Amino acid sequence: MATITGTNIDETLRGTAFGDDISGIGGNDNIRGRAGDDLIQGNRGNDTLAGNGGSDTLRGGNGNDQLDGGGGRDLLRGGNGNDDLIGSRGNDTVNGGDGIDTANYADLGEVITLQAVGVVDKGNAGTDQIENIEVIVGATGQDNVIDGTVSGGATSAFDIDLSAESLTVTGIPGLGNVNFTVENFVNVIGTSNTDTIVGNSSDNLFGGSEGNDTLDGGSGNDTADYSDLGEAITLERAGIINKGAAGTDQILNLETIIGATGQENAIDGSTGTSGVTSFDIDLSQETLTVENIPGLGNQTFKIINFVNATGTSNDDNIVGNDSNNVFGGSQGDDTFDGQGGDDTVDYSDLGRLNAQKWLSLN
Repeated sequence: MATITGTNIDETLRGTAFGDDISGIGGNDNIRGRAGDDLIQGNRGNDTLAGNGGSDTLRGGNGNDQLDGGGGRDLLRGGNGNDDLIGSRGNDTVNGGDGIDTANYADLGEVITLQAVGVVDKGNAGTDQIENIEVIVGATGQDNVIDGTVSGGATSAFDIDLSAESLTVTGIPGLGNVNFTVENFVNVIGTSNTDTIVGNSSDNLFGGSEGNDTLDGGSGNDTADYSDLGEAITLERAGIINKGAAGTDQILNLETIIGATGQENAIDGSTGTSGVTSFDIDLSQETLTVENIPGLGNQTFKIINFVNATGTSNDDNIVGNDSNNVFGGSQGDDTFDGQGGDDTVDYSDLGRLNAQKWLSLN
């Protein structure tokens, strides 16, 4: 083990193949360990510290420092100043200290998932614990994820705007609301409380969770995925998702809706006022076209895992799939085609015994 100490000027200090104690003093130093478990301290100045091999401890000290642990189980402490802490391979602890500090995974090459209480899942690259960090940069070119799932539930919620690179965690016990900058993130899973999630120009995937949430895809080809919810959902008029005991969502600017796996998810056009709009639904092709939307015309959506459908009060065309579909009879001159399965048209809620319907159930 070597002890290497710098001076008050800018220096480059290199370690040995063993566990070294390397310290800068003043100046803007470049300090690099090699193999072994190193202790590397920048102290004063804007320093660049790299651990390379081994399980290293890096301490930036004062100044705006860059710390990179390299491989191994590393401890990075930024200290004072606005520090850039590089996310690398290994199960690391990343503590920014004072200032506006960044946990930077841009060059990791693996999708990262930012989880509750500062856990960063790096996939094959390990798991980090981040503390006192204000900016999180996801891996470049990857579909990085923010995941608010907490075992046993919690009181906090998300207010996320990916287009503004903003994440606010609200209602943290003892802290209130805490704001973060989030860069290079694409997908989001909300908390079990009331979240607001806005996408960006990427093709965002929003995981449907418990709570009364607002999901706005923004631009791009975006998806609301309720496959893991465990509750049947009903897609209602004006972008309402009724999740039963799990709450009610408002969805906007989303092109694909995935229902809960193994549930009899439904599309229901009977809620609210239909106006002039009508449905053209083909469950076998996983398409829903809402026709004659005032000011918009026709809009087509991808719908996955849906089984049942109730039309609008206008003229609808509804085609089933291989499931045992239930079609709710509604007003208007409608066409029903059950396709495969044991299918039903249910007029029990129509309230008009003299309705004339054309049925084609196969």
